[in-house]
Amino acid sequence: MAAHEILAVGSGCARLSPERAITPNAWYSAGAGLVGTAEDYHCLLECLRQGGGSLLSAKSTARLLGNSTGEISIGDRNAGWGHGLGCLVLTDPKKAQRSEGIGSWSWFGLYGSYYWVDPQAGLSLVMLTNTAGEKIWVTLAKKILTTLYS
Repeated sequence: MAAHEILAVGSGCARLSPERAITPNAWYSAGAGLVGTAEDYHCLLECLRQGGGSLLSAKSTARLLGNSTGEISIGDRNAGWGHGLGCLVLTDPKKAQRSEGIGSWSWFGLYGSYYWVDPQAGLSLVMLTNTAGEKIWVTLAKKILTTLYS
C-alpha cells in the first residue's frame, strides 16, 4: 500500500484505498462512493428533522436519531454525547461544552463531509469539502457552530 493511501486520524490511521483490494473478504466502506449534492443532503436532513415525512415513519425516525447507547461513553471523548443508529446525539450540552440544544444530532465523514441538525432551533447544516481528516470537524465546523450560537 502506498503512503498516500494512509491518512493519520488522531492517534490512529485510516486506509483510503478499497479494502477488498487488500483483504478479499472485507466489506466496502458505507460512505465511500456515496454520490449526491449538498442540496440533496440538506433535503434529507430537513426531512428527518421534521419527523421523516414520506421517507420514514415518525417512530422509525425517532429510533434512527435518538440516543441508543444510554450513558455509555468512550472516556472523556464523548462526554455529553450518545449514539443513535445513524448519528451522534447531544444528550448533555453542558458536559459536551456545546451550545446546541439537547437532541441535536450530527456526523462527520472521513473524506470531508459534516452534517449537524438542531431540532430545537430548527437548524440544519451540511458541509461537503475536500479536506480529509479530523480538521474538518475540529476546526471549520466548530467555528461555524460557535458563530451561529454567539
